[in-house]
Amino acid sequence: MKLRLIYFIFSIFITLNILAQKPKIVCCKTYTLKAIFIGGQKNTLANDKANLYLNTKANTGKCFTSCNTIKFNLKRKKNNFSFVNLKPDTLPCPDYLDGLEADLKENLPKVNLCKTINGNLVFFKNTDTLLIFK
Repeated sequence: MKLRLIYFIFSIFITLNILAQKPKIVCCKTYTLKAIFIGGQKNTLANDKANLYLNTKANTGKCFTSCNTIKFNLKRKKNNFSFVNLKPDTLPCPDYLDGLEADLKENLPKVNLCKTINGNLVFFKNTDTLLIFK
């Protein structure tokens, strides 16, 4: 009986420890957009059309397409993660990028959680998936 109790407590400890870990974000690496979610609907047409660069040492970053860049500051504590002080460029872009950039401007400020899942950086607002980068 003691062994089961010890195993149970150990399992809870390990699970909580895993959940509390920071996502595995490599400083100064560029990640490529795999999907963006708008209204709960996954848009995979955005695949490879935007990039995310995170400088975790300076707590800054940028999200960019071939047309514009959205610069921001990072606010992080374990899995809690947010993009603050967004400063988007406003250059005119081709139609197919206008929609994507509007979606990025809408989703980036909503992010409050980041997890590494299957080698992807997945950004959430609570339990709702917003962005996936590889």
